[in-house]
Amino acid sequence: MKKNAKKGFTLVELLVVIAILAILSSVAVVGYTAFINKAEESKVDTELNQIVNILNAEYAEETEVDQTTIDDFIAKNTELQKLVAKDDKGVARATLTVKAEAGKNVVVTYKIGDTAKTKELMVKGKATE
Repeated sequence: MKKNAKKGFTLVELLVVIAILAILSSVAVVGYTAFINKAEESKVDTELNQIVNILNAEYAEETEVDQTTIDDFIAKNTELQKLVAKDDKGVARATLTVKAEAGKNVVVTYKIGDTAKTKELMVKGKATE
C-alpha cells in the first residue's frame, strides 16, 4: 500500500485565496470610506442647522447686524464654542465662519475635515457694515 497522501494546500491554491481576500477587502474599504464620508456630511448638516438656529434666535428681531456683533456673540456663546472646540493637541475639530456683508444676509460656513457646508442666515434687516 502506497502512502502518497497530500497534506496541505498548493502554492497556487493559497495565492488564489489571498487574491480573493484582497479583492473583498478592497471593496469593503471603499464601502466603509463612503459610509464615513456620508456620516461626516450628515454631522456637518446637523451642526450647521444648530448654528443657524442659535444665530436666528439671537438676531430674529434685529434690524441691523454687523460683523462685530456676530463675532462678540460667537465668542460669548458656549453652545457655539462646543461645536468648534479644540482637542487635547490644540487642533480645532471644526471651523466656523460667519460673514456679515452690507445689504446681504449673514453667511454661515461650517467645516469638519474636508466637508464644508454654507447657509445664509435670514436676518430680518440684513447685515450692515
